[in-house]
Amino acid sequence: MSTSTKQSVLCSGCGCVGEFTAWESLNTQQSPDLLAKLLSEELFLHICPHCDTATRILHPMLYHDPAARLMIWLIPTGQDEPAEDMAPLGVLAHEYRRRLARTPEELLEKILLFRDGYDDRMMELFKHRMLSAVAPESQGTARLYYTRTEGDQIDLTLESGFGRQAFVISASRRYQPFAAANTARIPAEESEKPRWLEVNGAYAAGLVKAGDGEAGNWTEFRLSF
Repeated sequence: MSTSTKQSVLCSGCGCVGEFTAWESLNTQQSPDLLAKLLSEELFLHICPHCDTATRILHPMLYHDPAARLMIWLIPTGQDEPAEDMAPLGVLAHEYRRRLARTPEELLEKILLFRDGYDDRMMELFKHRMLSAVAPESQGTARLYYTRTEGDQIDLTLESGFGRQAFVISASRRYQPFAAANTARIPAEESEKPRWLEVNGAYAAGLVKAGDGEAGNWTEFRLSF
């Protein structure tokens, strides 16, 4: 079920204290209205009723999609991570694909990726190599986010110190050949199910380090991008 708590929020605009509803868990079947607010990025915003100042509130939240057998814990950096067997009452955690996210952006990206039928591990590997091609000097700080697929078009957003930049990738000419060539780099799903897995740039870099030279052609990818 979806559960929430109330928090007091001090407005940075006018100094008034307001109330914020922090959703600790979100069940997509029971609360489709909350899912809509999450996808529109409203769920982590407090709007001051006195001056309309928007304040972002970060807090842990469990995203639970029973139909997709998917759970994603949003655990901001520095906060305690969930135990391996932690799950909603009546749910067998080992039957689910489980992920960790550190920011609302990461959480939203995971939701969209799984909704659109992608393996988030392969997409992270693809983004890792794409960053090495388009922003090698800022690979440690820049972030690429998946936003949507429409037809043969994959939309990605690059966030760096220079702001935001949109990229459009051909699924059939770029992503799909890359995924086919690098399937061997991705561990079997069952081997990673027993834990809450943090699939991000560091995870992708680990895959590259573990199997560099065994599958895929990075040079061709860079030159043909």
